[in-house]
Amino acid sequence: MKLIKWCSQHKWTYIFFILAFIIVPVLIEYIPLFFGQHLIKGDWLSFWGSYLGFLPAGLITYIVLEFQFKRQEGIDKKNFEEQLKKQKQEFLFEKRFEDLTWARNSAMSIWLASSEIIFVCESVEQSSEGMVFIYNEVTKHYNFIKNNHNELASWIEEQMTSESENYDFKKMDIIATEAGKRLSQIRHNMENKNVSEVLKSAKAFRKYYRELKNAITLEKTSIKNELID
Repeated sequence: MKLIKWCSQHKWTYIFFILAFIIVPVLIEYIPLFFGQHLIKGDWLSFWGSYLGFLPAGLITYIVLEFQFKRQEGIDKKNFEEQLKKQKQEFLFEKRFEDLTWARNSAMSIWLASSEIIFVCESVEQSSEGMVFIYNEVTKHYNFIKNNHNELASWIEEQMTSESENYDFKKMDIIATEAGKRLSQIRHNMENKNVSEVLKSAKAFRKYYRELKNAITLEKTSIKNELID
């Protein structure tokens, strides 16, 4: 079927060969400038015999080769497009893997900072000097957490929007939202110098971030497996 289709698309090629089939022998017979004298009848018949044998064979060879070239060109084009598609997919997977690596590291840093708040609240004596130290330490870690949490939460929201069918990012967004509420409580309780409530809020915040870190790790592992496959 492909050969028939190709033939129908190259009808002018056949017209050319048919005309050549008729005209070339006539030119050979009647142009003495190149051949000196007219061919005698015997020579004429010999010429036509060889000519009739050569031209169809050449025409068939040309058709077959042209068809093979076109077919190979189509195969090469298809292979190139498939390879390009595969490379693009691999690039997107690698980019996603890098983003998830950053997200996990960010979540881990936030989790560690919240642990520092808990440690300070539990270990430092709540005297006048101790309260100043606690306040300064909590404020320092709070500012670090807030900046990184906002950046991470924005990234999760972007992923959830672009991958609306991915429930994992919806789950991460819910966790990040709840963690953000506990983060606000840490600041509020610290302003009121209520260390016990700061400790309570920090523990709740750290719990949510443990869940968030684990959720990101699972998504990262899933992407890694897809890259390996």
